[in-house]
Formats: sequence, structure tokens, C-alpha cells
Amino acid sequence: MEQYLRTKVQVVNANDSQWPGAAEIVEIKNEVVTLFTPAGLSSSSASAIHVQCEDLEIIDAPAGSPTLKVLKRYGTALNLGQIKEWEERLQPSTAPLFSKGPNVFNVEYTKPGSSERRRLDVFESADGQNSYMLVPSAGEVLYGDNVAISRQFMLVQLELEIQGFRQSGSGSGGGKHPLYIKTRS
Repeated sequence: MEQYLRTKVQVVNANDSQWPGAAEIVEIKNEVVTLFTPAGLSSSSASAIHVQCEDLEIIDAPAGSPTLKVLKRYGTALNLGQIKEWEERLQPSTAPLFSKGPNVFNVEYTKPGSSERRRLDVFESADGQNSYMLVPSAGEVLYGDNVAISRQFMLVQLELEIQGFRQSGSGSGGGKHPLYIKTRS
């Protein structure tokens, strides 16, 4: 495994489902491999997954990086927030200064057959700047302009739908800058 350290690889689970984006092999300690997936287009937050070497299969590709098959994870996934590089996990996290204004968009989700509920709220900056805050009922608060928040909203919504949640209601208060948010009922 050492030869693949700091290599980006495609990853599949034991059931042959493929991870949405490439992961990087960032650490190998005590026969445990750490796979890092950055925040970006395929995920709204970065994560680190640990797998014991004996629970990994390496599928060598004729050209390029190999594919890893994760037979069983070791421990739980570590949520690393909005980082894009493994080294960023060591930097102190600072919340941007944001003067919270009105709620300009919200969606509620329920999981059929369960009492579980989730909610996503988008707040506009009180000073009228193109600055928004996305507040999920479970997870990390995200900040950005109208385009960045629209992207993050869609990723979080997709993750909720994959977990079995369905939209049960929504509302919009309209903001000064357009949000590019689409919801499904």
C-alpha cells in the first residue's frame, strides 16, 4: 500500500457501488489506510474514511491510478467540513463574519416511515451584500455568495435524498441576489 500513498484513486464499496469522486490515500498507520475525499462538486463536505488493509482490495488499472474496493470500513467517517486539501484539517477553523439578515429560502424534509426531519434555511446578509448563510438542521453552516450557496444547497439536498428524505414543504422570502435553487416534491 505504501507505493500508493498520496495517490488519488477511484473507490468502490463491497456492493460495487462507486464513490462519487476520487479519494486520496493520505495515511497508512498500523495497517489502517485513511482515504480523504475533499469538499467540492461531488460532496458538500470533506471526509476521511479509515479502512484496515486486510479489508481493501486493490484493482490495478493498466494505465493510471488503481481502484480500491472497500470491503469493510474501520470506525466511522470523519467529517472535515469544507476543506479541499488534507493538510487543511490542521488549520484552525474560523467562521466568516456574517451579519444575519432575513431567511430567504427554506425547505423541510421528512423520512417516510420515520419521525426523522431535516431542514435547510438560507439567510441573506443583513447589509445587502451578495453573501448568504446555509444552515442545515444537521451538519455544518456554510457561507458564500448566491452561486456558491446554490451549489452547496443542491449538494446537501442530494445527500438528504440519498439518505431517504423527501421534501415536505418549502418557502421563499426572495433575496436581493438570485438563488439558483431547485427543489423536488
